[in-house]
Amino acid sequence: MRHGWEIKRVLKRGKRFSSSFFTCVFFPNKRKKFRAAFIVSKKISKLSVKRNAIRRRFREAIRLEQKNIPYDCIFFPKENTQNIPFLQLQDMATQFFDSTSLKIST
Repeated sequence: MRHGWEIKRVLKRGKRFSSSFFTCVFFPNKRKKFRAAFIVSKKISKLSVKRNAIRRRFREAIRLEQKNIPYDCIFFPKENTQNIPFLQLQDMATQFFDSTSLKIST
């Protein structure tokens, strides 16, 4: 998602899922393609280097789990995600896709 109006649409119409490490808002799209946005607040870290590191870790964990899912998802990491191991983050991504029934095999 590259435009502000796309993100606003998902936030307004989408369903929410919360875990101990992130909140996700997801909404079906017509592109037959999975798209994700990662929004890391300055409340988590004032340093952009740390925010970008969190964003990269989340992007990789989600990339390893997602398939061709026709959904737009916006992920909001929480403060406690800075120091967790990557494998635990990847497990949370797996739980997200399984519990929300978004995982569709190609």
